Amino acid sequence: MLSLALTDHYFDHARLEQMGRDIADGRLPQLDQATKEKLRPAVAEAKRILGIGRDKYRQSTSARRFFGLSAIVEKIRNTKEERRCYLAAMKECEFVQSQLEHLLTGFPALAIEATIKKVRHLIRRTKPDLVKSVRNGLSYRTIIFLLISNVTWEELRTGEHMVYRNRLSMIGEGFRGLFLLSSDTLVSCGYHTQAEADAEKKELSELLRNLG
Repeated sequence: MLSLALTDHYFDHARLEQMGRDIADGRLPQLDQATKEKLRPAVAEAKRILGIGRDKYRQSTSARRFFGLSAIVEKIRNTKEERRCYLAAMKECEFVQSQLEHLLTGFPALAIEATIKKVRHLIRRTKPDLVKSVRNGLSYRTIIFLLISNVTWEELRTGEHMVYRNRLSMIGEGFRGLFLLSSDTLVSCGYHTQAEADAEKKELSELLRNLG
């Protein structure tokens, strides 16, 4: 702004000479506010022509584009991983259901069907958590039986499957059997110790007794 101001366009010859003497004596010329406002458009135009500040803007824009692109790439990567884990979990879910139906002959089929249906729903709703579980080293089999354990526990906790005198309905017995099976399976998967599984089973028995 000073370099633009120190011309005979804005000051007369006498004033410019005085400014020259002030500069020689180490005193920087001061511009009043009115002169500054008058010069502001010219300063902006000079910056534009000289490209002052443009590199900084380009760098910041490039940085925003880079981080924006990185976020998009990361989102795509996460989406693909969620999809991969989701499909693998659904496949394991289907395999577990076929195993249960084959091995548990005489077992209430409705209990298996209702449980697996809710497990599928939970997998669909919690894809990010599914990815985290897989990243933490849990096998899909372990994840499925964890969900079976949670689903059947919640079904029994409601008390809806109690008939009378601490007796469960047929489907209630099915849920209880699935819970006990999932508890044993989680021991074989290394997720639970036998002591933890026994404690869970005892807690379930107390829960059902109190409901009755």
